[in-house]
Amino acid sequence: MGYIFEKEYEVRYYETDFKGKLLLSRLFNYFDDCAIKQSEAIGVGLNFLTQLGASWFLYQWDISIKELPQYGDIVTVKTEPLEFCRFYGTRRFELFLNKNKIIEAFSVWIFLDIAKKKPKRIPSELSKKYGVEKESEQIKHIEIQYQEDFTITRSEQATLINLDTNNHINQAVYIDWVLNSIPIDFIKSNKPDKLKVIYKKETKLDEKVEIFSHIKNNQSFHKIFSPTQNCDLCNVEIYWLPI
Repeated sequence: MGYIFEKEYEVRYYETDFKGKLLLSRLFNYFDDCAIKQSEAIGVGLNFLTQLGASWFLYQWDISIKELPQYGDIVTVKTEPLEFCRFYGTRRFELFLNKNKIIEAFSVWIFLDIAKKKPKRIPSELSKKYGVEKESEQIKHIEIQYQEDFTITRSEQATLINLDTNNHINQAVYIDWVLNSIPIDFIKSNKPDKLKVIYKKETKLDEKVEIFSHIKNNQSFHKIFSPTQNCDLCNVEIYWLPI
């Protein structure tokens, strides 16, 4: 377990959906921002990583949602690095509204050598800064049920505004793509309860992708596929509750 960091956010109108609830992709942005703010606060932020020639790449999410905050709410996000194992790092996030925890997330990250595009062992200096001094022998990974009978539901193209500082498509964009592929009647009558995401390959600028979906009872399964690379870029599993 490492050092805990927290940051307050106000849910802005432009961060909400047609129900006035925080967009799922903006929730991912809150988590990402909070992790970066902690790194900056302890001196291992973006400039430090640039000097190392390395960066953190998000690999997996496992998120439980009691409710999503709405426009005008003041929420607190807490994050804590949990374990480091070779080039893997895990991190927990919690979101509080009126001191009540309404969202909890577990994430897995990969420490990557930018030039070589290969995983790089996490430096001991970095581990100590985060308060995670003992390396774990192994970490928990997230699994998604894979479906065979997917149907293509939408096509998208990566644009300039989708890029992050690693010059690939920001992880939250994939969630927008997935939600855009779900029929609006289903979205209107259900709310997300649990969400799992596995990022497999990066998406480059101007790359065209296809979103395949399969909805069964209270679950939806999605894969974002690249015809250019001929592989899955991201897999998503969502559990829904009726409203």
